[in-house]
Order: sequence, then structure tokens, then C-alpha cells
Amino acid sequence: MTRRRWLPPRALLALAAVACGGAAGGGTGPSPRPGSPDPSALLPKLSDPAFVYRDLGFFAKGEPLPFVASLRYLAGPTPDSTLGIFALSLSNRALSFRRSADGIEGRYRVEVVFRRGAEIVSQLASDQIVRVGTMGEARRADESIIFQHVCYLPPGELSAAVIVRDRNRLTSNRDDGATVVPRFGAGPQLAALLPVYQGTARASRAALPTVLVNPRATSPQGADTLAFYLEGYGVSPATPVVVRALRTDGGEAWRDTLHLQGAQVAAVVGGDTVQGSPEIGVALLRLGPDQLQLGELRFEATLPESPDTLRTTALVTFSEQWAVTNLDDVLSLLRYFGRDQEVGRIRAAPAAQRAELWRAFWRQTDPDTTTPENEALVAYFRRIEIANIRFQEEAEAGWLTDRGEVYVTLGDPDMIERSDDMQSNRTVIRWTYLSGGETVVLYFVNDLSLQRWRLSFSSRVEYQRLLSRVRQREDRQPS
Repeated sequence: MTRRRWLPPRALLALAAVACGGAAGGGTGPSPRPGSPDPSALLPKLSDPAFVYRDLGFFAKGEPLPFVASLRYLAGPTPDSTLGIFALSLSNRALSFRRSADGIEGRYRVEVVFRRGAEIVSQLASDQIVRVGTMGEARRADESIIFQHVCYLPPGELSAAVIVRDRNRLTSNRDDGATVVPRFGAGPQLAALLPVYQGTARASRAALPTVLVNPRATSPQGADTLAFYLEGYGVSPATPVVVRALRTDGGEAWRDTLHLQGAQVAAVVGGDTVQGSPEIGVALLRLGPDQLQLGELRFEATLPESPDTLRTTALVTFSEQWAVTNLDDVLSLLRYFGRDQEVGRIRAAPAAQRAELWRAFWRQTDPDTTTPENEALVAYFRRIEIANIRFQEEAEAGWLTDRGEVYVTLGDPDMIERSDDMQSNRTVIRWTYLSGGETVVLYFVNDLSLQRWRLSFSSRVEYQRLLSRVRQREDRQPS
């Protein structure tokens, strides 16, 4: 079943069980890989959501058909039948669209195969059609398509293969991972927090959940509320449930205590009407933008005196097109942004104060507060992404070169010229900027044997003067 997603989502997705003989793996996908990239590789990592999401434990692939998928679990009607929710996230831009008699259509197919050893435990396959009103909408880069299915699975270890096919251009992508399907007994027991856009309580373990899953478990900072659906089994309404969010350094970013409540309405299960039962309790958590901080957060839910702690990883990022897992990563990339004092204060602040300082920095640098994104930051990171591609020199990342620095801070020059002096074995690249009635020429000098271009000393001075004037004009512009 597919739904188009808008911010905020307009429709609630009622899930239907499908005859796929099972469902997905445990946790959310492949096991996270340890390690982190060096600074020169940081930008490609942040601008490649598939890289980041797979590190966080999701199923994810990049080009030629990028997707992110997750597997979540709730209790089924019996302990040996677990209800699994498979959810997949796509952007319109990931698919090719064609005009048809019914409009502009994208067609894709989702296949998921679950194995225990060599044996296929279950599988699902579904063909989907997405229709848009204009070709411009077909080029949307944000999460605009959500596909989800519900299946019943036997508990235990499984391997899962996720395959997505674009039917219009005959391309596909695949990701594989190991997973563990949990077993839910009579309780008291909690299911892991389920990231959702919307959800309502179900009346019993035999009823199907009515939720719209957030497949990426992601919230763009300043835009969305991050919501979770939590179920407990055999948990008294009087029993407190502690939920909290942890930063990657282990520090606590947020905490609350809640009580699970049963469904207040009856549900139809297999043609029979089932009243709310004390066997299942539900809570819906909503965290507003002011309660969230940038980066990776690990959400936990625990019962009193219970040894089990269930964790769900979520991501708060400043744009759906940039996957950020750590505030320090962002701060290290702001070296050319021109707010060194503010960035330094955030970096030096205690962990408990950094989230509020970052939110203040976000507000101060946002040129249009009527939109959820910070357009200045989005444009800045887009420039360093382009610089990384255009200006790579030997083993140095493009955005860290002299040409990359000038491009990120000043943009494209009005004129580019190149001359080669074979006698001195040097190449000179000349960038000319026409700014504020002035003409500024910058020279990048290269030793051909090294393949590296550096600003000449005098050009470095001229560049700093021009940059200072540009930023003074920007500061005088009304926000």
C-alpha cells in the first residue's frame, strides 16, 4: 500500500495484512557498521543518505534507485506469530515518470524475501503506481512516497532482501541484512518505539494497527514533530513507563514518564467486533521541534525493574536532503559560513547547552522564517557539495582546496581564464568577480607536477577583502 507524503501528512494509512507468509527482520535492518569517516570524507557521507541510514541500521541504497526501508514489530495474536511492519521511503525524483491517459505516472515494484538459512520463510511482492499533477512535482527530492505492508512472522533470526524496481526505466536496487523477529508473550512487555507520522490505538493483539509509519525515523529540524507509537502487553495502566532520548555520547537529551491506555473504541477483527482489552495498552508520544536536537538520537522505553531496554534510533537533520548524525559533523563543515564566533561558542558549550545554542544559531541565520528549512544553510551545503565534485586535487577533498573555499564563500566567478607557461612549468587560473561596482581578480597558481592550485599571496589578501565587503552587505540586508 502506498501513500504520498506531505508535511504534515494529510492521510492516515490503514494497514492490511497480506498473504506473504511472514514479515521482516528484527530491529530495523542490517547491523550498523562501526567507524566514522575522516574529515575529508565527511561531506560525501552527509550528502549520501543511504550511507548514513545504513550505518544506523536501516535498509538503504543510493543511485540508481535510492530508497530507505525499515522493519518494525508489534505483538501478533499469539506469541508465535509476530506482526511485522515493513515501510519503504522514496522521493518522486527516484522514479521515472511518463505521461499516460490517466496523467503523469511513476511505476515501481517492491519485493521482500525472508529466509531462515536457505529456506524461504515468507515473501511479498507489490506493484505500485504514483500519479502526480505536473512534471515539476515528479522532480521532488524530499520523502514524497511511503509504501508499507503488514505480515505475520515466526519469531527468531531471519535474513531479508529488499528489492525495488522502477518499471518505467527498468532499473532496480537491492539491499540485504540480518534481523531478529521478537517474541511477545503475555507480558508485562513492551514493543520497541515505532516512529510514525500518525497512529491510533488498536483494541487487541488480533487487530491490525492503524498507523502511518515514518520509515526513516527522521524529522527535519524546525519542520516536523517526531512521533512514536508505543505498545505494551500485560502492562497495568498504573505502571509508569520511562521513555528517554540519548545522544551518541551517552548523555540524556530528553526524558518523560507515561502510562499506557487501552483502546477506547471497538474494532472489527475478522468480521467480529472486539472491545478494547487490558491485554494491550498504547501511548502516542509527540516531540516538538523545541524538544529535539540535531543529530542521531536513541530512544528508549523501559518498565520498572525490567532488565530489557528497547532502543529505536531516530535522526533530526536540518534538511531531508542531508543526513546528519552528529552536531560536531555540521560544525566542522561550517568553517566557511562566516559565523566563527557563534560556531565556536556552540562547540565549546557543555553538552546540555549545545542544543539550545544551535537552535538560536538556526534562527539567527535563517533568511526566511516562514519556511521550515534554513535556506542559507541548505544553499551553503549545496555549494560545498558542488565544490567537492569540481575542485578535488590529488587526495584533498574539493571543498577543502583554495578554489573550493572561494567558490563556497563567493559563488561562481563572472569570468574564468587559464594560461599555461611551459617555461616555468606552471598554470595560472584567473577568476574575475564583478561585485559592488568593483572588479576583483584572483589568481590560482599551479605547479603542473603537483596538480594543485593555490591562491597567490596577493590574491589571498584581495579575496579576504572582497569576502569581508560581501558579508558586510549581507549583514545590512533586512532578514
